Amino acid sequence: MRLVGPFSALAILFLTACSPTNALTIYNSSSVAVEVEGLPDGPRQLEAGTTHRFAAISSSLQLEARGAGLSEKVDVPPLEPQSEAIWVIGGRACFILGDYTSYYTNPLDVPASITVIQMIGEGTSFWSSARPVAAGPGQRLPKTMKGEDVLALVRVPCTVTSSADVGRGWLEMTLDDVQPSQGAKSQ
Repeated sequence: MRLVGPFSALAILFLTACSPTNALTIYNSSSVAVEVEGLPDGPRQLEAGTTHRFAAISSSLQLEARGAGLSEKVDVPPLEPQSEAIWVIGGRACFILGDYTSYYTNPLDVPASITVIQMIGEGTSFWSSARPVAAGPGQRLPKTMKGEDVLALVRVPCTVTSSADVGRGWLEMTLDDVQPSQGAKSQ
């Protein structure tokens, strides 16, 4: 099928937006720059403390990160549609998978809250979600969602993974970082 004319960009945008994509976020928590090999688009240099997000991972990957005095490998299994995966090079980062559904479903007179689904603690080098995730690390939630849970994977200070209550408090405090610019209902 060949798309021509003024509607081609609109059709491509529609087809892309409707496709269930997944993503892998690589975070270099080490103190050295690394080169990551095994990625579909070739090797990628990651400075210390930086992340890179790869969308639409369609097959399993065997990745290796090498830097000054550092070598780490990970096998990334095929990812489910709309799932999120993270590889933390150096293992020094924490994340929380939070459920923001009530911000989309509660009536305006009923306070919404976030539920902590899972805490990914320090020392975890690879993690992938078993459920669809609406926003990965550094991403914003969609303006509207219907018929499904609204989950977000958020990078947090490792100290907030001490309990679900502390983690939920952090997610509530940083809601502005993940909510749509002008969208989801809030309390």
